[in-house]
Amino acid sequence: MIARAPKENLIERLTHTAFDELMVFNLAEDSYEGRYHADGKFFAPALDGSFRHLLDYVSTHMVHPEDRETHRLLMNTVTMRDRFAAAEPKGILSDSIRYLGLEGNWHQMQHLLISGPEYGTDENTVWFYLYDEQEIRDREEGQHKDAAASAERLRVMMPDLLTESTFFALAQERMRRLSGQWCMLAVDVKHFKLFKELNGQDTGDQLLVRFAEHIHDVAEITGGLACYRGQDDFGLMIPFDQNMIDRLFGTLHQTIDQLSGTSGFYPIFGICMIYETETSALEQFNRAALTAEEIKDDLQYHVRVYDPDTHERHVEEFRLLADFREAIGTDQINFHLQPQVNVENGKIVGAESLARWQKPDGTVVSPTVFVPVLEKYGLITDLDSWLWEQVCIWQCNLIAKGIRPVPVSVNVSRINIFAIDVPERLTELTDKYQLDTSLLEVEITESAYIEDEKRIQNTVAELRRRGFRVLMDDFGSGYSSLNMLRSVSVDIIKLDAQFLRFSIGEEQKGINILESIISMTKSLSTPMIVEGVETPALVRYLKDLGVRYMQGFHYYRPMPPEQFETLISVPGTVDYSGITLQRNEQLHIREFLDGNIYSDAMLNNILGPVAFYGWKEENVDIIRFNAQFVRLIGLDAEILEERRYHIQHFFVKEDREPFFSMLRDALEDRINGAEGLFRVYKPDGAVFWMQVHVYYLRDDGDTRIFYGAAKDMTEIMNLRDQMKHQGEI
Repeated sequence: MIARAPKENLIERLTHTAFDELMVFNLAEDSYEGRYHADGKFFAPALDGSFRHLLDYVSTHMVHPEDRETHRLLMNTVTMRDRFAAAEPKGILSDSIRYLGLEGNWHQMQHLLISGPEYGTDENTVWFYLYDEQEIRDREEGQHKDAAASAERLRVMMPDLLTESTFFALAQERMRRLSGQWCMLAVDVKHFKLFKELNGQDTGDQLLVRFAEHIHDVAEITGGLACYRGQDDFGLMIPFDQNMIDRLFGTLHQTIDQLSGTSGFYPIFGICMIYETETSALEQFNRAALTAEEIKDDLQYHVRVYDPDTHERHVEEFRLLADFREAIGTDQINFHLQPQVNVENGKIVGAESLARWQKPDGTVVSPTVFVPVLEKYGLITDLDSWLWEQVCIWQCNLIAKGIRPVPVSVNVSRINIFAIDVPERLTELTDKYQLDTSLLEVEITESAYIEDEKRIQNTVAELRRRGFRVLMDDFGSGYSSLNMLRSVSVDIIKLDAQFLRFSIGEEQKGINILESIISMTKSLSTPMIVEGVETPALVRYLKDLGVRYMQGFHYYRPMPPEQFETLISVPGTVDYSGITLQRNEQLHIREFLDGNIYSDAMLNNILGPVAFYGWKEENVDIIRFNAQFVRLIGLDAEILEERRYHIQHFFVKEDREPFFSMLRDALEDRINGAEGLFRVYKPDGAVFWMQVHVYYLRDDGDTRIFYGAAKDMTEIMNLRDQMKHQGEI
């Protein structure tokens, strides 16, 4: 049928056929432009870009393994011109290749490529159509008569909108002589398929017809151009008028409300200002369409203007995806290991595997850059699956060398769980490399648990049934922590120390929340690892809270497997008992304060001598003190009242600067505070030694408030001086 069509009309006639994909690519420039993509059937990497990168992606991810060689030969751009010249009929190439659909089934797809002056193209331009053969057969057998009749009825009902190809041709011509600010406007309906499902096909058709009428009216009024692109997609090229666009949006939204039995459906507007008249009309419109696509799932915005920075970010993302496909097959991507430590004995109990990417020129691509992009476009499973196997290979080699391995955790994302059978895949790997499942631990981020709770529950349960320990990563960063802990059983909880980086004014709240989280995990009898631990002060604070396992730069930075291997080969470096629950926890006063302290007197006796200090400019005052503090100082309350202002003047001169230095240290370390030993004059000139441990609390105007616990060290210091004088020390 195609071969018998008049050559000069072939491409125009094909634009009215039921293809699933249409793109135009340039052999000389290695570029392509997407003209049409059927929503919900196949994944579309990008609307435009490098044709070679597109082919690499499609061949790897979408083409059936048995058809990849056929696909490679058909789409080979090096030989394509010669094959067009030798083809019969000339300028047409075709073949049948199986593609993987989004629903997971294989579709037999007819590829049709057209190029040559006889079809109105130069030798470098190729039009590429993709047809579903089963749908073609269904139509031939009359199984889609109703749908075809509906589509034909819709075309008859539509006002005289331009076809897409005519629209772009006229827009390109119009762009050469624009006056004033014009724009491209891509219009479609949010959740249109659901609209038709809820309201019926006839109502859906009626909605599109009324959309077409309103859009046609705007083009007529403004002297612009309007087209119907198929499905629920329309295009406009009009002078930019914000009021006009707002009125059109309101009219279309009102139309939806009038025809819909439910709310939640909106028109979507993507707008691209026409500044660069040297850029093609198609590219300008693609920018508008891309902008519309970006806000389809946005709950707040339904109109957005194209942002070049956002577009460039998308371009960079697709460059990264293309680079990743090349990198994962080479030595560019590897993994590092970061040890996890038992802080009680300083020994290694396990490690976390972390992906690393270094390009051949030495450039390092940060995981914070490439991991989110791979997750966004569904390629994180490729990275993770590769990483899981590399860890297993390394552990297997370690055993072969006679080195006892430690458990290594691997990351499993939400996408992994929905894309593949994670328990089965990990079991295949441990069986293949003859590893005990206890050597491979699974980290699932907390945010993954909120997507499909039942599926996550089943996956976690199956992993644990097969002997894999499951860690909940980034605990506390999501919104459903308590619910998840109630419904999902995990073996270990991981808390990121980022949780401890409080904003100014939120320190005490953050500390209280952290202590509550740690107390809660203990009540659930679940061990915890705190990762991202970088300072000795943080280590001391976490140890005081009873945290036993930590991971972070304070102990070890992520390191290559070879370096980790050397590390665990040193005798006494590893605690092979692993991560266990510490049953005999130390006492934490906060757990017993509420409801058990019956009087201020009892509380004062528990705390001992304490006072609150106010530091303003060059002076420190005692703001409040308790009876134990009065007894410690050894002064009457009346005398202490007189001496509680500018207290630095009552210190021995050499101890005044160390006293202020202690306060500055407490400012820097909110968690652990600071302490010092100072000599203080009594009214009679006698000196007594006072040890003070202070904590910075807050600012009260221009005064900094500190809490301080004091101890009389005079007797001890006098005894030390006496022994020193006698030569005993």
